[in-house]
Amino acid sequence: MHHFFDELGDTGFKFQSGSSLYWAGAIVSTDDPWALRERIETLKIELGVSTRFEFRFHDVNEHGKRRFFAAIQPYPFVVRAVVVDKRALPQPFRRMSKRAFYSYFITELVLRAPDEAIQNDILVIDDSTRVLARALRVHLSKAVRDRGLSRKFKRVVARDSKRDHALQCADMVIGAIVAMLGGSDRSYYETFEDKVRDLWVY
Repeated sequence: MHHFFDELGDTGFKFQSGSSLYWAGAIVSTDDPWALRERIETLKIELGVSTRFEFRFHDVNEHGKRRFFAAIQPYPFVVRAVVVDKRALPQPFRRMSKRAFYSYFITELVLRAPDEAIQNDILVIDDSTRVLARALRVHLSKAVRDRGLSRKFKRVVARDSKRDHALQCADMVIGAIVAMLGGSDRSYYETFEDKVRDLWVY
């Protein structure tokens, strides 16, 4: 099983200076990532955009969003997501580094899943620098040991979402979830609602 994580928003708390009010992330899990990637690549051709075009929810127009979610709907994948209202977080979270914040919430999202749902798999995250991937490996490994759980990932892989269509799928999914929770549009979310296994609003 392959799991693809992407995020929306930032981990800062300087709201008056432009920090986002929310941080959110989604894991899209599939046992056939190659078919999903191929379908998204084919969709780019159908839409007449470059294969280097990146599907990002907030950058894609309405037509593109509808075509995207219709295209991926038949494919086998499940979604686990977290949406954090940073304004409600207690002080300890506000002192966390970006790496610590990121690692904490992804780890907790992973460990909320049933033990058999994620086991010795591959996690791919959008991280062109590989810094966040290293921090996540350490934090997640420690949490698994401390709680006496089985190993979750045999590999945590850092990739650039511009080069991985499955990561672009995770971006589109978390964008649709945030749009639904914000009340602006739930139509995109409804196309994959039956695939959502966990929607954790913190």
